[in-house]
Amino acid sequence: MWFSPGDFLRPGNYSLILNRLLKDHLTAIGLVLLPLGFFATENGRFRWNLFHVWLGAVLLYFILVSGGNLRQTYYQIPLLLPAAGFIGLGWDRLSQTRGISRATVPVLVIIFLVLAAWGVQPFFEQYRPILDAARKLDEIDAGKQPVIIFPPGYGCLYYFQRPGWVGRETFGKPPWRLRMMTKVSPHDFPGPLYVENRRERGARWTVYFDDISPGGARPDLKHYLEDNYAAAFRSEGYTIYDLSSQLP
Repeated sequence: MWFSPGDFLRPGNYSLILNRLLKDHLTAIGLVLLPLGFFATENGRFRWNLFHVWLGAVLLYFILVSGGNLRQTYYQIPLLLPAAGFIGLGWDRLSQTRGISRATVPVLVIIFLVLAAWGVQPFFEQYRPILDAARKLDEIDAGKQPVIIFPPGYGCLYYFQRPGWVGRETFGKPPWRLRMMTKVSPHDFPGPLYVENRRERGARWTVYFDDISPGGARPDLKHYLEDNYAAAFRSEGYTIYDLSSQLP
């Protein structure tokens, strides 16, 4: 998660962060108002204040944990407080600018709300197969017995509201990192041994989701489950396998 020269010098990483600030955190209006507030003058002079120092500290933090900033959006959250100060100051300066009529300010507010709604809209999108699979598994097994979610790292276990695993022990790690993980048991590498180990530890079900990007799909796991366990339910986008029912 820490700084690396490769991350710091790669132009595409800056466009990624900018896209997150635009859509996830500040919205387009915020990105416009923040520099207006940052460079706002008082009595004709630029003045450093608390928010400038605060923002500088956050930017230093961004550099120190640049790897984390690239992996997760919540690493940018410390920016919101100082940014809010500058956005508010920018809005104040803009609303008092000559040529900005009283009728213009409500229009700008409406534009701001529309862009804010556009920014948060993706957070309300639902991936229906996850919800459908969770509901169907509850119909099959009201006792909430443990489940394994595949492909590895597919982070939707909380939708099922039952104990289980998502194969994240080695998910997303490059081969050289895996070779260095001497403390990781072979049973923690998602594959046949993983399934058998979790089954011995109480896993009763496995749900495999089909609609996965090519980089996350694991057809080898799907073939293993098809060849060794009975399918309790099949639907578009997912299959539920019964780990207590092994095929001959």
